[in-house]
Amino acid sequence: MKLDQYGFPQAADFDEKSPRPPHQGMVTGPRILLLLGAVLIALAGAALVEFSPEIEKKLAQAFNLKDRDPQVLQQALLAAVQEHRFADAADICGKLMKFDPNNLQLRMFQAQLFLQAGQQQKALAVCEDVVAKRPKDPRALNFKASILARLKEYHQAIKACDAVLKLDPEDPTGLNNRAYFRAMARTDLKEALDDVQKALAAEPDNETFLDTRAYLFYLLGRFDEALADYNRILAEGGRRVRNIDDAGEIFFHRGLLYKHMGDEKRMREDYDRAKRAGFAIEDEPAPIVKKGVTKA
Repeated sequence: MKLDQYGFPQAADFDEKSPRPPHQGMVTGPRILLLLGAVLIALAGAALVEFSPEIEKKLAQAFNLKDRDPQVLQQALLAAVQEHRFADAADICGKLMKFDPNNLQLRMFQAQLFLQAGQQQKALAVCEDVVAKRPKDPRALNFKASILARLKEYHQAIKACDAVLKLDPEDPTGLNNRAYFRAMARTDLKEALDDVQKALAAEPDNETFLDTRAYLFYLLGRFDEALADYNRILAEGGRRVRNIDDAGEIFFHRGLLYKHMGDEKRMREDYDRAKRAGFAIEDEPAPIVKKGVTKA
């Protein structure tokens, strides 16, 4: 599989992805490795050495031997992630925290690993601990909101975004997140649209923000505006979307739009693209405001 400049699978390789249910396992392997690299650099500044698969396996078991050497634990963490042993990797993060208890990046990476391992409640507990210690850190609050949303606790996620925006009313990520979580909760949609418009004023080419606005347009029955946003994001067959997981969800959203525009052929094409990108279609939310438009 070829990776792009960000380390994510290229759109041409969508067929190599297996379906995943939404809100679960949304942290991809390449993204985990990128995060891990940043975490290890932040930990000690020590250069990581290359090692053979046989040594990797031994290092991945190092934490079971209660090894107290942080460099060995760092290498064990890398090996565990490469082997997709995410629960083990999260445990190793806990051991590394003893050497650097105030490392926010490592703690949040541990939460990501718990998510990847399907242990959402543990991920949330980590975030709650981080927020308790750093209640005014927008990164921790935004991440807590994202985890709550993955647990489908949308109203609690919105409250976490409120806390972010109380600290900085112009925070683009907080504005977009609150808008999207309101869309998922199907509440305060006009206010949500105001939020995402503010986020896009700060970052007009942000694909995630554009998807949020397009989905809100869809729910509000403003199909032509929604389609314009989706077509902008998915130009060149989705290759402009750097994250394969995001591409799958966006194709699904446009497919929903085509369905309610009466264009079944394009709906099926986008649903197929979403599935090949690894997005598992579980339900098909209908727009709140129905409005008939002609096919594009």
